[in-house]
Amino acid sequence: MSGRKVSRKARAVLVLLVLTMLAPLLAGCWDIRFLDRMGIVFAVAVDDDLSGKHKYKVTVQVVLPQNVTGGIGGGQGQPVTTFTETGDTLFEALRKMTAMTSRRLYFSHTQLLIIGEQAARKGIWPLLDLIDRNPEVRTGILLLIAKGGRAEKLLETTTMMEQIPVQQIRYAVNTNESAWSQVYEVTAQDVIRDAVHNWKQSAIPAITLSGEADAGNDRGNVDKIKPDVVPRLTTMGILRDGKLIGYMTPKESRGLSWMYGKFKNTIVKVGCPAADTPGNLIVEILSNRVRIHARKKAGKELPEIVIDLHAQGSISEINCPDVNVMNEQTFKDVSRLTEQAVRQEIEQTINKLQQKFKSDALGWSTVIYKDQAKTWKKLQDDWVSYFPQTPHRMEIEIDVTGAGLRAKSIVK
Repeated sequence: MSGRKVSRKARAVLVLLVLTMLAPLLAGCWDIRFLDRMGIVFAVAVDDDLSGKHKYKVTVQVVLPQNVTGGIGGGQGQPVTTFTETGDTLFEALRKMTAMTSRRLYFSHTQLLIIGEQAARKGIWPLLDLIDRNPEVRTGILLLIAKGGRAEKLLETTTMMEQIPVQQIRYAVNTNESAWSQVYEVTAQDVIRDAVHNWKQSAIPAITLSGEADAGNDRGNVDKIKPDVVPRLTTMGILRDGKLIGYMTPKESRGLSWMYGKFKNTIVKVGCPAADTPGNLIVEILSNRVRIHARKKAGKELPEIVIDLHAQGSISEINCPDVNVMNEQTFKDVSRLTEQAVRQEIEQTINKLQQKFKSDALGWSTVIYKDQAKTWKKLQDDWVSYFPQTPHRMEIEIDVTGAGLRAKSIVK
């Protein structure tokens, strides 16, 4: 009799255990979302509200799968559409868009956040707070500043090279970084990390529209061999305490790329090896290695920042007469000229950030914190004042070895 009771009790415990294990599986679809009920947002643009009623004017670019080649139905309409709303916060404006959209906006595939120049000058940190908190939005989203214009216009511009406009912009940033290095990718996570560190400032790539902005919002823009309006990357915008304060020149932007080691490949134009000879050579940089460290100098309050840069390159173009690439001295001379050109770019960058912007977009505060922790404790409370005075030294070595398939230049 007691055995039966034990058996029943064991069976009840077993059933209860199985139900407990199955319970989490039964709730597996509580937050299910159907694809045909979602509006997939590929890009967000944030501008200041010109009406003055609200703080922000927010525009989203939503993909229309039925109009994308290979999509359902293979329609011939525009592959994207945009929705715009205003609000005092980014989240408020996005939620207000539900009054216009038939689908719930979905941000897990958002690739780009473009911030209008005026909105960026007022501060971008409030915009990144939502991205940092919301698990639906990836912090790897790329950031851009709409130089001299409105971010919304960039999302309303049709593009030739890519069906979805935001992809042309995104790929352009990646291509420029890997082949020219006037700009480089900066993500929301990068800027959030800088904000947490307090002392390091951020640099964000800028973009503008080449042509009349309003003409870009027309299918006819891409029906021409030469479009009337084209998105064009410019240089790096510099922030201080989360607010845009100005832009670097093309050479100064490349100086940032050199110090961050951002590029995979770039070119440097130098003069001819023979003095007073007209013309130039192009050296292609094929690889580079950068190390920046802080060195304490005896009797000095501020440490010295040492920029140690090593690169390898090849002569890709010769526009100088009588250059003999079979001569080892030629490569030594070209290496020296390339080192001088790179040094000049980096010096211009450092001077601009220290003397004009007074913004540590170089990340020297982080370098000192890691290498000279005791010294940093004395500097951190007034780093804004110390940064412009911080000395630096460059150790640059560029080894130019190859010259392509031709030995002698055809230039006479």
